[in-house]
Amino acid sequence: MKILFLANRLPHSEIAGGHRLIYQRMRQLADRGHQVGLAAFVAPKNEPYIESLRNELFEVSTVPAKKNGSSAKSVGAREVFALPESLKWPEIRMAYK
Repeated sequence: MKILFLANRLPHSEIAGGHRLIYQRMRQLADRGHQVGLAAFVAPKNEPYIESLRNELFEVSTVPAKKNGSSAKSVGAREVFALPESLKWPEIRMAYK
């Protein structure tokens, strides 16, 4: 199954709280053979974790977080979180339009 996670912060193994649970769930699903993708806002302090996620997941797309902390919650998600042209899943692109 193809599963795409959308997150307002980058979930990774070193983060505390709910985003760590998201990371663990993504890993569990990937370990079971699912194609797991992630699209997330990334603060500069979390940029070092992107490459390790790219090695663990099917696809990772990131958008720099704004300095004021705004994310898809505070404005329209489609306005801020445009899917990159390189997204490998055409059915996701079609559903997003």
